[in-house]
Amino acid sequence: MEQEKIQKAITDLRSMGLRGDEKRAMLAHIVGEAPQPMTHVGSYTSITWRTFLVRQSWSSVFIMAALIVMLAGGSVAFAAEDTLPGDKLYPIKISLTEPLRDTLAFSASAKAYLEELKIERRVKEAAQLAAKGQLTDAINQQIQKRIEVSAIRVGVLIGQAVGSK
Repeated sequence: MEQEKIQKAITDLRSMGLRGDEKRAMLAHIVGEAPQPMTHVGSYTSITWRTFLVRQSWSSVFIMAALIVMLAGGSVAFAAEDTLPGDKLYPIKISLTEPLRDTLAFSASAKAYLEELKIERRVKEAAQLAAKGQLTDAINQQIQKRIEVSAIRVGVLIGQAVGSK
C-alpha cells in the first residue's frame, strides 16, 4: 500500500509543471522526510507581469488599448490646436478637431458661432504667417477659401436659427 502511494505520487509529480527542486521537496513531504529548502523564489515583478499577461480577459486588454489610443489621440489633437497652415499637424486641426467640434454643436446658433470662430482663427493664422513672412499665395488662397466657406455656412445657419424662432 505504501509503495503504491509513492508510485502514484511520482506519477503525479511527473505530470505537473514543476521544477526539479520543487518536485523533490514535494516527494520528500509525501514520503515523510524533512523537505529541502527551495532555492528559487520568483520575483514580485515576474509574478505580476505573468498574472497580467496570462490571466487578463480580452475585455480588459481592449479597454487598456482604447485608453492608450484615446490619450495619444487627445494629445495630438491638443497639440494641433495652435498650428498654422504648413505645419505638420495643421491637417488634423482642419479635418479632425474642427469638424468634431461642429458635430458636437447641436443648435444652429451654436454651429454659426463655431463658424464665426473659424473665420477669426483663419484671419489670425494669416496675420501670424504674414508677420513671419511665411504667407505664400497658395496658403493665402487656401485661407481665403476656408473663410468664404465658413461665411456662407454662417449665413445659412443664421437663416435657420431665425427661421426656427
